[in-house]
Amino acid sequence: MNKIKFSILGLIALLLSTTILISCSKDEDTQNPVATNNESLLLKKAYGFESISYKNDKSNNLMFKSSTNLDRLTLNKSSKSQDLDLSNVTQINWSKEKISYLIPFINNSRKSLVITINSNEIGKPLNFETAEIVENTINSLNGNGEIILTNISGSFKKTFEKGKLINEVNIYGKKSPFRKCFDDAYDAICDGFIGCASWYSSPLPALTAIAYCGATT
Repeated sequence: MNKIKFSILGLIALLLSTTILISCSKDEDTQNPVATNNESLLLKKAYGFESISYKNDKSNNLMFKSSTNLDRLTLNKSSKSQDLDLSNVTQINWSKEKISYLIPFINNSRKSLVITINSNEIGKPLNFETAEIVENTINSLNGNGEIILTNISGSFKKTFEKGKLINEVNIYGKKSPFRKCFDDAYDAICDGFIGCASWYSSPLPALTAIAYCGATT
């Protein structure tokens, strides 16, 4: 990830954390990202996307309904396209003709799928083989919990205490450029407790970081 981007992330960490902590939903069990206009602007400055929109209903969109290969992302092939809540999709438009979709799972509000495609792929069935599955169990009030990230290359788990990364376990697979990008994104924004608070008090910064890495690696 570009070092200039990371320096921007560090500079806005205090403001971002303050804004998110004030507006964060009282329901800490949700993984569905929703942000105020101010939060969206801060994330836009940090990651450089053109626009972000929330709660898009894609349930009748053939591109989503005809998606394939979600089962290939998990070893036990337990995930199916029918498990996704296509009525609540967050869309991020990037400047380099790429689009990311953040899609929550129906029966697990802490689990989301993040996929990034080229703009010329719009209208074609989504191939979830290129996606990331994110399970975020971090408590938004105290910063304790785990983030498990799974893609076609492997799966890893990060454990946090008070927002600080205390352990990382490789579940399977090897470290990829994507994982390095995600690690750098966390390191850049979590420069002390205030920065860490902005990371865990809402699911959106982590999900946006994953989308950014998908768009740039």
